Amino acid sequence: MASIYKQCVSPIVILTVIVSATHASADREENTASPVVVRSFEETFPESSRIPESAEGLDVRLAHLIDSLGDSDYSRREAAAKELGRIGPAAVDALLTAADTHRDIEIKLRAQWLVDAMPLSLQTDSQETVALLEGYKRKNLPERLKVMHHLLRLDDDKGVEPLARIVRLERSPVGSRVAAAILVREWRANDVYWEAIREPILAGIGSSDRPSAKFLRTLVLFSPKDSASLTDLEAAIKHLHSSDEDASIGLSTDDETGSLELTTSRIFSRCYCELLLAANRHADAILAATTILDECILRWKEATDDNSRESAMGSLVSMLAWTIEQNIPEASDHVERLIGNRTSDAHLHYAFARAAMQRGDKTKAEQIARTVLANNQDQPVEHLQSAILLARWGCVEWARNEYTAVISNAATPAPQFVLASIFFSEFLHDRQSDGDAARALKLLADRRGNPNAGDTEPLLQRLGRDPRSVKSRMLFFEACAAASRGDFAAQRKFIEDSIRHYPKDVDSLIALYHLPDQTMEQKQEAIKKVTEALAQIEAEIQAVPDDANGYNEYAWLVANTEGDIDRATRYSKKSLAQSFDSSSYLDTLAHCRATAGDLKAAIKYQSLAQRQEPHNATIGRNLERFRSAMNARAPAPVEPVIVP
Repeated sequence: MASIYKQCVSPIVILTVIVSATHASADREENTASPVVVRSFEETFPESSRIPESAEGLDVRLAHLIDSLGDSDYSRREAAAKELGRIGPAAVDALLTAADTHRDIEIKLRAQWLVDAMPLSLQTDSQETVALLEGYKRKNLPERLKVMHHLLRLDDDKGVEPLARIVRLERSPVGSRVAAAILVREWRANDVYWEAIREPILAGIGSSDRPSAKFLRTLVLFSPKDSASLTDLEAAIKHLHSSDEDASIGLSTDDETGSLELTTSRIFSRCYCELLLAANRHADAILAATTILDECILRWKEATDDNSRESAMGSLVSMLAWTIEQNIPEASDHVERLIGNRTSDAHLHYAFARAAMQRGDKTKAEQIARTVLANNQDQPVEHLQSAILLARWGCVEWARNEYTAVISNAATPAPQFVLASIFFSEFLHDRQSDGDAARALKLLADRRGNPNAGDTEPLLQRLGRDPRSVKSRMLFFEACAAASRGDFAAQRKFIEDSIRHYPKDVDSLIALYHLPDQTMEQKQEAIKKVTEALAQIEAEIQAVPDDANGYNEYAWLVANTEGDIDRATRYSKKSLAQSFDSSSYLDTLAHCRATAGDLKAAIKYQSLAQRQEPHNATIGRNLERFRSAMNARAPAPVEPVIVP
């Protein structure tokens, strides 16, 4: 994407030119008779050298130096800038305040220049961290966001302190806010991984008094049993929402509004609500949740066109689903009272049904679900969208009904039929209903079941799927069904047929590699096929290095068979660098770490995958498998010695 930020000239150089030009005329008059002599700080500001270096004294001196950045005397301006640069990180908070809020353009620009000149990396940072931060300040915001995400997921949390440092040192208030929000999202009640990153966060934000840093600091210091820490959090969230750090930037995020400021604001608000729940302040949490929902409803009511109205409704449904996950079904009642009768939006009413089910009112829940299904009878797009959402929510039967409504309707257009067949089969496979999964895909593989489907190959190619992979995947599901009933001969036949149709089907190759009771020749043949597939995937990676899926496929195949596990791990990380926190790619990285013998890291990455898709059964099963392996590895408890 083209961007005004992608300039060959450094922003520091641009600022230097602007600052130099501001006083160009005055400087020429001052310096025509003799060369400029920049005096020492003590010579230029003799009064400042007498200020004691207490915290209060430093604040006074910094204020004096920053004011001197706009002095009419060139030597005093330069001496102040030099001294502020010498003070370094201790001056950054005062400089950032000046850069953000000072009314004097000269002081504002010089403060910005000094902040930009301060390095983000420290000597104690890892080489990988230093490489990520190289040129950070010259990147545009989307590129900086990628760096932030990458820092968060560095091994052993090596990037957490540098990420928190960005909260403090990032000149852009919205950039600082985003870095803070990324760290805030890591908090979960009773999360075993939060404790390890608390100290690095505090070290990174230092003494920063930015609103986002203050909220992050109070979050790190939060204790659910300490009423004072809750008071601090309440003050921090109010300060954050009322601050001037609210520049909105259009940037594509998982929030449908596309507003980065709005997205981060909701992250902070949701975290505050979850903290109230952790402190057993349920009534206050309900109030906080309904406040967020009211803002979503207001945006929906004020939307002036179909696209913005649809986007606002998507945000509302997303927030309502979050309240249900947090066990606050009362929030659904609030929304239903306000707009339940004003819209027939399927997703919103399914959220009402889900809340009713959570409360134990199955009759109401099922009635709502039946009504929504009937209302969308001739709307395949709505059926498909509902099915995907319900599957993500873990509403298995409702999702099954919606998928069936799409693929069983002869009037369904080809694109929806193809997508529904693929997604439904994967949904059923996740639920270990492999026979049904194979039957769902068979209609598409055999080009039957829908008169509108016609030649599906162009559609599949536009979706990035090799048409051969559909038949191969169907046969793989048949193999899984055969294995579940103990028919290993049929399992082998289906797997071999699957690979014949599509030699690069990684799951079938993995299944072939692990078939029981193989002869030496059969095992060697399986290894040969795996090796050939890896070579083909590697060639595709070299041809299209920006395709995250290629890296993931290579890593998944190696992690579950054999090969260069170090390369597989690197490739898995590359896929995640391009698709941050993808649950599927995190699952792959977890398998890479497990294969490398690091079960602790495997459990961490698998837990992150489950956080993204808490209702994905396959991810949950893999997590339990890793935990069981870790428990089996743990030493037996020492029996106490009984002395008679």
